[in-house]
Amino acid sequence: MTDRLTVAHALETGGIPRNAAEHIATEMLDAIRDAREFDPAQLATKADIADLRREISEVELRLIKWVIGIGIAAMLALTGLIWTETQILLHARP
Repeated sequence: MTDRLTVAHALETGGIPRNAAEHIATEMLDAIRDAREFDPAQLATKADIADLRREISEVELRLIKWVIGIGIAAMLALTGLIWTETQILLHARP
């Protein structure tokens, strides 16, 4: 494998400033190393994506049900509060 300085020197010879050439060489060699370590088995398949979409839909549905439930509970609590205060006001003695 070519080392970073050899690549940087070749880039410098081509007219790229030293700092830029060293940076480019480092990035190129890191990319090559990452490509060699790449495992295609880690890629998502169409089936994986379909499963994720299904799971997201299920979570959305549960969230919607939860929000509606909380809304109904809040309305009932508010109605009870209004009813109680109305009864207190109606039975209050001047």
